[in-house]
Order: sequence, then C-alpha cells, then structure tokens
Amino acid sequence: MKDIDPNDAVNFILKTAPLFAAAQSQHDHLCEFRKTKKALLMLSSDESSAVMREADAYANPEYLEVLEGIKVAGQEAIELKWKLEAARMRVDIWRSQEASNRNQDRTMR
Repeated sequence: MKDIDPNDAVNFILKTAPLFAAAQSQHDHLCEFRKTKKALLMLSSDESSAVMREADAYANPEYLEVLEGIKVAGQEAIELKWKLEAARMRVDIWRSQEASNRNQDRTMR
C-alpha cells in the first residue's frame, strides 16, 4: 500500500467541499422549484379539471427537464459526498498506520 499523505487528503477536502455544497444546493433548489414549475404548468394548462391539469403538467417537457436536472444534481452531490468521505477515511487510515508504527517502534526497543 502506498504511503498516505494526510495533507493531500485534507487539501482535497478543502478544495472539494465548496463543490459539494454547490451541488447539494442546486439539487435542493431544483427539488423545491419542481413544485413551482408544476403549479405554473397547471395554471397554463387548457384542461378543465384539476386532475387533467396536473397530468398535463407532469407530462410537460419543461417539467421533465426539471426532473432530469434534479437527477443530475443529485448524482453530482452524491459522488462528491463519497469522494469527501474517502478522503476522510484516508486520514483515518493514516492515523491508524501511524499508531501501529509507534507501537512497533516501542516493541523493537
């Protein structure tokens, strides 16, 4: 196993955290905007019943585009989350390796 530099892992976390925050924020915003888009599409529908206006809104390409945006933003946020978690785990592994090395040094004396 190659040596782990905890500073590299921490620097990665510091660099990636804003990207994760932006992706998560975009996902959350789109989830809320989906409700607004549905309402706007229902209001612009020519259907007479509420059920049909809702069905019309759900089938609208603009609504489907919002859903696709939610999917993409969610995927990006989850990927970044796990990359951050992996970097954190590298620091934990390094910490464990260093503790093991110290124990070995003590037993060698």
